[in-house]
Amino acid sequence: MRHSVVWGTFWVAMLFSAVSAPAQHTLAAKFDLAKPLTLTGTVTQIDWANPYVHVLMKVDGKPLPALWAVELDGPIVLTNKGWSETSLKAGDVIRVEGFAARNKSNQISGKAVTLTSTASTFRLAQ
Repeated sequence: MRHSVVWGTFWVAMLFSAVSAPAQHTLAAKFDLAKPLTLTGTVTQIDWANPYVHVLMKVDGKPLPALWAVELDGPIVLTNKGWSETSLKAGDVIRVEGFAARNKSNQISGKAVTLTSTASTFRLAQ
């Protein structure tokens, strides 16, 4: 009986580690560090969740605006740097400095975020 409990616990631990392992990635795995990018747009939504916080923003374009996803550090790291869920809100205009996604999708890593109304810049490191 004890033997089966130990093996059962082992397999449950392995299952959880296998499920959570792909959730984290290095910055260079998803973003091309040779392609810096700066975007200015309007915040439409904020997803304050693990493992990374995402800010969705609308960027003016021709002929139509485009939606972009900005990937930031996780909520705990951002909180330790002075951010909170209310640091940005829908309708805020921001400038984001970061790196373009390798797969050429509308995603950018957030290395620095500037709230244009106050000109305050938050420097982030992933």
